[in-house]
Amino acid sequence: MLKKIMATIIGSIFLAIGINVFLVPHHLLDGGIIGIGLIVKYIWHVKAGLTIILLSIPLYIIAWFYYRPFFL
Repeated sequence: MLKKIMATIIGSIFLAIGINVFLVPHHLLDGGIIGIGLIVKYIWHVKAGLTIILLSIPLYIIAWFYYRPFFL
């Protein structure tokens, strides 16, 4: 369990660095929720991380109720 938590934390840190150091300064897009979050940032100047978290909440809820083994 601890190994999964550490992998998630380290992966999230690398993803945040990649978004903030590479994608945002060069105005590039990615796919999925991250891409939608970046589009919202570029158009309405909302923080990309906040948008990605808010867009991910419905997916977390669906995963919690329907795919709980995959959620954790």
